[in-house]
Amino acid sequence: MTKLIAKASGAEKSQPTAKRLPGLVWVTGWVSFFTDMSTELIYPVLPVLYSTMLHLNVAWMGLIEGVTETVVSLTKLLSGHWSDRTEDAPYVPRVAPDADTVCHCAHCAVRTPYMVLH
Repeated sequence: MTKLIAKASGAEKSQPTAKRLPGLVWVTGWVSFFTDMSTELIYPVLPVLYSTMLHLNVAWMGLIEGVTETVVSLTKLLSGHWSDRTEDAPYVPRVAPDADTVCHCAHCAVRTPYMVLH
């Protein structure tokens, strides 16, 4: 009797269906995985690179790390503020990979001449 009342009132819960994740979600997940893995692999080696190849002392290493953390924090702050203020919040993830690509290309452009001349 209760099932009939529940069906009539529309209170019966629908069963979730198993859906496959889109390919873009899988690709984004794997890219994120390998990016995190490469970051974790290179991060401990950076002080050795700074001190041996670039001949920087501890103060310069601290300055580089401080600037890096500042840029990351400001980027998070500004993108969060922008996301809160705009109506088109899903646009933010589409912009972030482009900015990352631009920063990576700029980093390579600055780094490559030093490596060639050294």
